[in-house]
Amino acid sequence: IAIEGCCHGELDNIYATIDQAVKQTGSPPPDLLICCGDFQAFRNRSDLNTFAAPVKYRQMGDFWKYYNGEKVAPILTVFVGGNHEASGYLWELFHGGWAAPNIYFLGIAGSIILKKTLQDGSVHKIRISGASGIYKRHDYRTGHHERLPYDNSTIRSIYHIREYDVFRLKQLPLSSCDIFVSHDWPVGIEQFGDTAQLIRAKPFFKDEIASNTLGSPPLMEILEVVKPSYWFSAHLHVKFAALVRHPQQGKLLNPTQGHGETSSVLNPDELHIDVDISSAETFTPKSLDANASVPVRMTRFLALDKCMPRKDFLQIIDIPLEESNRERAIGIATGNPGVALHFDPHWLAITRAFHSQLPLSKYENQRLPINPVTAQEMVDNELRWVETTLAGSSLKIDDVQQFTKTAPGLGDPGGDDPGQPFWYTNPQTIAFTKFLQIENKINPQPTQEET
Repeated sequence: IAIEGCCHGELDNIYATIDQAVKQTGSPPPDLLICCGDFQAFRNRSDLNTFAAPVKYRQMGDFWKYYNGEKVAPILTVFVGGNHEASGYLWELFHGGWAAPNIYFLGIAGSIILKKTLQDGSVHKIRISGASGIYKRHDYRTGHHERLPYDNSTIRSIYHIREYDVFRLKQLPLSSCDIFVSHDWPVGIEQFGDTAQLIRAKPFFKDEIASNTLGSPPLMEILEVVKPSYWFSAHLHVKFAALVRHPQQGKLLNPTQGHGETSSVLNPDELHIDVDISSAETFTPKSLDANASVPVRMTRFLALDKCMPRKDFLQIIDIPLEESNRERAIGIATGNPGVALHFDPHWLAITRAFHSQLPLSKYENQRLPINPVTAQEMVDNELRWVETTLAGSSLKIDDVQQFTKTAPGLGDPGGDDPGQPFWYTNPQTIAFTKFLQIENKINPQPTQEET
């Protein structure tokens, strides 16, 4: 899997860098590219008016060529949103969807399954979950109230992470092999890596580190609950690796606080580098000493830089295919190896369980269940619905959602108009809500009474 930090609209350069690494090393191409935000999926010039940045920085980038069909992503690509985005377009795909052919947006919050079919017909799978946006305390408990056209406030608040979405992500079950993707860092994650080196690279982080305000508290809550095998982030424009050890009970084990002897055994920054080409690297973390105390779970954290020359913006990682995540071949081998995205049954259940609480006004009472037992019962009930009602479905995303252009692309009639963008009801969002038999609340078409 290839991991990219801040994309900043540089899709052509990112794909070219991966291609260069593959050719020079002779290694197989990655099965997937994950982009950790600031993707900038601008379809046309009016989309730039949903981009929270000074006018001089509002550049179209490369995405519009993939949206228009002029180019096709050579690698299956999944991304989350950051704080510099085509926010109106991403809102259309609140639940996730194809932003362009072969480029999938994970949603404001979401979880999917990547399945890889092998030559013998067996299938390996990895769960990929993620959260878009960054944390701002004053917007955290508000609803998703922003609507086009955005003003100077809502053009920023729309990408601020909300309690509703964090709550849903915290309902995900533990997985034997999973990835979590965010733009922001979990707060305090720097304490699980080489903090001194981070401060040397970014001296202005020192005060935030000292006050434990570098990063997002809600994301650390998710990390502590979901305990993913891998966590990838961007945002702070620096490469940083950390290793979080999850105890069976209690708080996280911080290697810099009373566990110095263990940090010398396993340093997450000591990576075996196999290739170093234009910031594209493959690595294998060092293994634990045989005598070290091994916790039940570990999260390997990696943050990367933005896509620019001489920056550490890309890393290619081998993720072991766990036997517990293998689906046995049924019948004769397909002879058609490849990867495909599938819906995560647990996320479908979570979406149904809390859809009625989706807050669409600023100060709406979200009525989320306080009792975790109640929340779990709600999810379990909807999981039974998914397993029963959708029993005949492969849950392959392509079977439900197909890419459809909504707004004109650059070069299309209206695509060069620099004015405020229109809002669209995205057919993929309608298809998703129909699949789950829930109401579409994202840019719904006006009713006859409202027209």
